[in-house]
Amino acid sequence: ECVRSQFLPEDKLHYVSSLLASSKRTGHIFSEKELLLFIGDGVNDAPALAIADIGVAMGAGAALSMEISDVTLMDLHLSKLLFAIETGAKVIKTVKENIFLSTISKFLVIALTFPGKMTFLTAIAADVGVMLLVSLNGMKLLPDDNESEQYCWRRMRCRRRRRRRYDAESQSQGHYDVNTPRNGGRVFPR
Repeated sequence: ECVRSQFLPEDKLHYVSSLLASSKRTGHIFSEKELLLFIGDGVNDAPALAIADIGVAMGAGAALSMEISDVTLMDLHLSKLLFAIETGAKVIKTVKENIFLSTISKFLVIALTFPGKMTFLTAIAADVGVMLLVSLNGMKLLPDDNESEQYCWRRMRCRRRRRRRYDAESQSQGHYDVNTPRNGGRVFPR
């Protein structure tokens, strides 16, 4: 929406607290609550990381910000944050499905027990069957080769774009010739 930059630590703290005060803070059990996520990497970001609903520290930053934050990314790739958020949403959805499936099966077993149609052995078999179904449903969260392959290709495309942009900027400023090898003579394939 709007980019804010060059804030002092106390300005960041006041800005984050004003966003927290103005957002919808009430959340019922079945409604979604607005959360504030703040990303920082230095000591000057620590106060804002502490008061935000979710504080994310970058791994190359200060140790204080990593200790105060809720989540620490071990490198500077923000695409991993998006991957973590998407995975968290999938986990919450799967947990809700598993709770619903388990609860329905328990009520069904109880309902069949009172008229005498459910024996102890069939109740145990139903419980084990639901446990297996819940476990199999949870296995859909395991990463498949296709997801990790897409993540690798996305990173490679980002690196290529950054390199092309860096080459174009450096050449326009007259720093070096694009065709000469850099980094100790290593040549990167295009």
